Amino acid sequence: MIMVIGRSLIIGRWVTPPAVAGTREALDNRELTVLATLDAVLVDTRWEAAAIQVLAYARRIDVPAVIDAEAPVSHAAMALATHIAFSRQGLRNYASLDNVQQGLHMAQRQFGC
Repeated sequence: MIMVIGRSLIIGRWVTPPAVAGTREALDNRELTVLATLDAVLVDTRWEAAAIQVLAYARRIDVPAVIDAEAPVSHAAMALATHIAFSRQGLRNYASLDNVQQGLHMAQRQFGC
């Protein structure tokens, strides 16, 4: 599903297992080039392959690339983000710690954002 609403673009896939016939694992180039008109991107990892594609493309065109880091977190996607927004549960999943400050420091050291 792709929707353009004002200056926002929503690219989504209903939570459907990839094994279901006809489910795509990635975006095509036409879908990615629409991102060039945006000022920033925000992804989550419910569709990890697309999140990684979008973040990588955003980095190439030099726009902020934000990830909503929920469990299970994607280290590959977080490595491409310019900003990471953790929920407490996502931070716990990433860092295997209950201490928020230590988890955030760990993420900052690993990903630099």
